Amino acid sequence: MADANTMTPAAIKRLQQERDNFWIALRTIVKGYLPPDRLRAQSEKLYGLPGDEAIEYAYENMQHLAGLAIKGTKKPKE
Repeated sequence: MADANTMTPAAIKRLQQERDNFWIALRTIVKGYLPPDRLRAQSEKLYGLPGDEAIEYAYENMQHLAGLAIKGTKKPKE
């Protein structure tokens, strides 16, 4: 991979945007979702859902958020 001195400004901006998207997605997952035990205990009061259903929705939301973060990015080489 080229270093920052040989990359175009557009490429640098794209990489910075990808980094920001990853950070936002991970921060949202870490700070925006209750741990499973708390979600299970509080889901009825907070969302009117049984605990297992709330956990299922949370999991699906996290998958969607992660998908949005990686959309349009290149898969790393293995």
